[in-house]
Amino acid sequence: MYKKGTVAGEKILDEVITAIKNGDIRPGDRIVAKEIADRLGISLIPVREFLFRLTGQDILTERYREGFYLTALNVAMLHSFYREHARVIDASLELWRPGVRATRVPRDLWGQFAMIAEQTRCAGLIGIQRYLAGRLLPARLHEMERPVLRNLSGALARACRAGDIAAMSDECARFHQWCLHETSRIHHKMSML
Repeated sequence: MYKKGTVAGEKILDEVITAIKNGDIRPGDRIVAKEIADRLGISLIPVREFLFRLTGQDILTERYREGFYLTALNVAMLHSFYREHARVIDASLELWRPGVRATRVPRDLWGQFAMIAEQTRCAGLIGIQRYLAGRLLPARLHEMERPVLRNLSGALARACRAGDIAAMSDECARFHQWCLHETSRIHHKMSML
């Protein structure tokens, strides 16, 4: 069944994510709802409604009579989000059924993390993983600059296809350990955009 809000929401989310990836919006920058509505050729109302939803997820901040801003992240917040993401993925892997092999594995690490959480069919884990992935989006753009993480994506994909829970756990732990160790550097790169 066609749901107006869902299609508009996906377009709006794609617009915001693209702007973040292109460096057009950085943490602390204002997001102008009217510009998004004009670019997408849709009414301002669904754009504002969707941006309000993102404020509820702490991805955006609304300032009275000013508009919406991409929530700024400090080093401590980044560190905390990576640590919590590690816990969510660990919990998801504990629920992975032995012998189950993933047939369609996304190429990118964050797609792989989403797949790991989704295979649990646990709404709580899936929701938390999505929230953390959204909050970490500005940082995620700087992670893949590192060859070690690009290689890790391939290793995690192979482990998922093989259904090797121990190898999946090891690769996820390597990723999170690297991110926790490099949080200050990632934050610095984010602020340099």
